[in-house]
Amino acid sequence: MKKFFMLISIGIMIITMAGCVQKDLTDNDFNQIQAGMTTDEVKRKLGEPQKIVVDDEAVYGQMNKENENEDPEDAPQIYYEFAGGTEEDLIELDDKIMKSNNLSYYHYEYGNSDYQNIYFADDEVVWRTF
Repeated sequence: MKKFFMLISIGIMIITMAGCVQKDLTDNDFNQIQAGMTTDEVKRKLGEPQKIVVDDEAVYGQMNKENENEDPEDAPQIYYEFAGGTEEDLIELDDKIMKSNNLSYYHYEYGNSDYQNIYFADDEVVWRTF
């Protein structure tokens, strides 16, 4: 009987540990994240983030930190593609960010020292680290 309970306990531990394994993320995984995806869709693609930030000021601060050297007039093509393809799409995302009172971001670490932040306004992806 002891062996039976020990085997059950080991089985439960293995199942629990298997659920905690983090997927090895790559740049390609993050490139699949597009504007408009929900938090649930992002989690299905990337797994659970290492950190979730839900304070609007902290989210604005991190976005500004990541983009402080960017000139909006010189936005790379990848920004337009992420937003939907056009400058109007990019402006629409910016408007969503500015009008939202429900900002958050998911922080993912991968590789040796790389990270990606996925930003949400009202539960929809509006930006990410590039």
